[in-house]
Amino acid sequence: MAKNDIIEVGSKANVILSFIEDINILDEDYAAFEPYIYLKEVNVILEYKGNKKTSTSLRNINNFNLANLNKVIIGGASFSKKLASLFMCYISSTTSEEKREFITSTAYSGEIYLTKDIANQDSIYVYDQELNKIQNFDYVPASNSITSDHFDEGKNYLISFSSELVGTKFSLKQRSIPYMKMEIQGLGNINKSTKNVLLSLSKVSLDSLLELNFIPNNKINFPLEFTVIDNEKEYSNFLLLED
Repeated sequence: MAKNDIIEVGSKANVILSFIEDINILDEDYAAFEPYIYLKEVNVILEYKGNKKTSTSLRNINNFNLANLNKVIIGGASFSKKLASLFMCYISSTTSEEKREFITSTAYSGEIYLTKDIANQDSIYVYDQELNKIQNFDYVPASNSITSDHFDEGKNYLISFSSELVGTKFSLKQRSIPYMKMEIQGLGNINKSTKNVLLSLSKVSLDSLLELNFIPNNKINFPLEFTVIDNEKEYSNFLLLED
């Protein structure tokens, strides 16, 4: 690449995060610098201390002094168990917990058949269409059904019960994690030819707090914010432009 080549950088980027020391997380051992999370096609914002300037998705990074790089903010990453493990304390996998269910079903011959298995027989409640509680009924495990002399033929009833939900369990307590290494891979144009751009940061710390909301979107709705830690080793943080 010639000294006077025109460099334009502005694409979304791929980000690889690894811990700078050995760690056991999600019941698995990871060696220092072994890739832990791969974030594909995310938005990356670089913030610089001192000059109040911000670079979006590595845009015009050649105009800034990397020595002043202070923050890296990543947005648009899909929420995953690995990402959750950076914020919450992992408890265990294949953990069973009870989940409250509500179903409406029709009684025939004094019996209602359930479409889901019941985890706890003491969790069953039955209501008629006016939401009056049915006091006398029996649960039949063999047929997974509820019988009662008080059921009216062909009438609907609301049944509430606990089913079993199995999954990976986290504590909502914020966890502490070691410093991480970050590799940002982007694309740019050098004299109108597409080239690779690599930004390597040898030590970063995760500063974000978990802000999980239930919205119809599979993306996390808060940015991942990292502070770049100064490293005395020369060239430990660097930018590489493909020739």
